[in-house]
Amino acid sequence: MKKEDLRLQKDHLWGIEINKFSNNMKLYLTAFFLQVVICFGQNNEVLNNGIVSIKENTIVSVYGDFINSVNGRFQNDGDVSFKQNFRNNGVVSFNDKQNGYTRFTGSEIQNIEGTVESQFKNVQFLNTNRSNASFNLSGNISIDGMALFEKGILNNRDFGGAITFGFDAVNSLASDLSFVDGDVYKMGKSDFTFPIGTNKSYRRYIISGLDDVNILNVIYYNLNSDALYPHSAKEDLVELIADNEYWVIDKDKNDKADIFISLSWSEDMSQSEIISDPKKIGIVKWNPQSKKWIVINSVSDLQSKVVTAVTKNDAKGIFTLAKIKREDTAGAGSDLKTYNAVSPNNDGVNDYFKIENIENYPNNTVEIYNRWGARVFKTNNYDSTGNVFDGFMAGKGIKVGTGKLPAGTYFYTIEYGTGADKRLNTKSGYLYLSE
Repeated sequence: MKKEDLRLQKDHLWGIEINKFSNNMKLYLTAFFLQVVICFGQNNEVLNNGIVSIKENTIVSVYGDFINSVNGRFQNDGDVSFKQNFRNNGVVSFNDKQNGYTRFTGSEIQNIEGTVESQFKNVQFLNTNRSNASFNLSGNISIDGMALFEKGILNNRDFGGAITFGFDAVNSLASDLSFVDGDVYKMGKSDFTFPIGTNKSYRRYIISGLDDVNILNVIYYNLNSDALYPHSAKEDLVELIADNEYWVIDKDKNDKADIFISLSWSEDMSQSEIISDPKKIGIVKWNPQSKKWIVINSVSDLQSKVVTAVTKNDAKGIFTLAKIKREDTAGAGSDLKTYNAVSPNNDGVNDYFKIENIENYPNNTVEIYNRWGARVFKTNNYDSTGNVFDGFMAGKGIKVGTGKLPAGTYFYTIEYGTGADKRLNTKSGYLYLSE
């Protein structure tokens, strides 16, 4: 590659140093808020066979197809926009102490490919193409900082690529206009919203409360699961199982914590019979041991259109939405009534979480979780001899501390009944703790 083949169109060129080493190009961009446009070769390709280091506060736009060869080393600690295709067969990396941004901002379908994983700090997906999938991901990419899903669907379902979010990675702005159509990997135990969906519909999956370091893998299917996991095999509380969608969750370790998961629903995609009564929307999971769908204790949030559940011992498996018989039609326990406002100020009003008629079911378990999925209260035989939740952490296995809890919204689960029926009688919802 000849140095004179590289054309830099610019307003200013302060701080740019170009040196030629053994027929490879070594390029340092160090100018303060420098804007550079790189075009290369008759085929409008930018080929890197050497070392390119984009320094902090440097802005670069690449208008041709970018190819990082086997010998290429590309480090972005500045702000780089790729307008066309991106292929990495070498090393693409960043300095973790910097806040570099890699932006895919084309107007035609962009291929993101290569034989080696590309490592990015922050990424923006903003493609104005009108196609269903604006980004075809056949290579592997990892994101350690923020991913902005502004416009354009990232398709790895049909192209076989992989997208991995690092330990502290997050994402924002995902919507029906921009998400991952395929599977997503997440490293670590931090709370995370998986920006997944298909067929122009964003169907996020939210998880929190992980107890160990994991690699999670989640994918959404807009398909009927009945052929693989028969809907006729279900617990009695299940009225109807969604026949057009399900989520598959996999992970590398058998985390035994009680884990919060949330599934979203959509008027355009979800089965109308399932979502017609939000109070009956629930989550079911395929149990490979019993070979039937089981109910996961859950509660729906009409405003955010998500249903949240606590999975006992393991969040791995096949999940979907279902219509669940609630306590008003479930027989035993239908007389339970919860008072969701708790204000432990010793004024005699709502000083504790009151569950009316719970004394009729002494074989009960009550658990309360904070918004991050950590269990803060657990007890058996609730409301016996002062055995109640009054705003303080209590119970065996509580790992988040002791003392009075801060004001806020909490999630409760109640299991009640006698003998083998205990698991079949459940109630869950939100309670609101004030000072």
